[in-house]
Amino acid sequence: MSFNVRPLCSGESAFPTKLDDDLRVYLAGSGVESTLLEEPAQRDAEAEWRSVFGGAFLGRPRLRRAAKAEYDYLQQPCTHYMIVPFTSGVPGTSVSVYRRSIGAYECHGTLVTLGQFCDAKFFVSPMDFEWTMVHTHEGYAFDGPYFVRREWLR
Repeated sequence: MSFNVRPLCSGESAFPTKLDDDLRVYLAGSGVESTLLEEPAQRDAEAEWRSVFGGAFLGRPRLRRAAKAEYDYLQQPCTHYMIVPFTSGVPGTSVSVYRRSIGAYECHGTLVTLGQFCDAKFFVSPMDFEWTMVHTHEGYAFDGPYFVRREWLR
């Protein structure tokens, strides 16, 4: 799958919020190159994510939660991935979106912990959607975040 992306111009904000600014600074400081996804690419990425993982949290799903989720996520040998905020709720989770607070990014670099940005309600997935890490506003205190592999859904 290919996405239409463009790099940020010097001083340009992907989405005008402090949380988004903090995310870009954090990614850059962690050695991760990030490129802002255009709106159509963000919609396509979220639509693909929902086609694969949209029902993954209903019933008694196979998934990892909290610290186990974070551990499994960081073990993935992935250096090309995307960070995409949700535009609407995710069935079976506490994700309910009131506003967007970060832009969507295509990233090159090692996976980094992103729990400090969980208020944004987003997913991280490689470009082939073989797995996903879902950050809700919950954090570890209330069972989030969640890690799911595509193969666990079969």
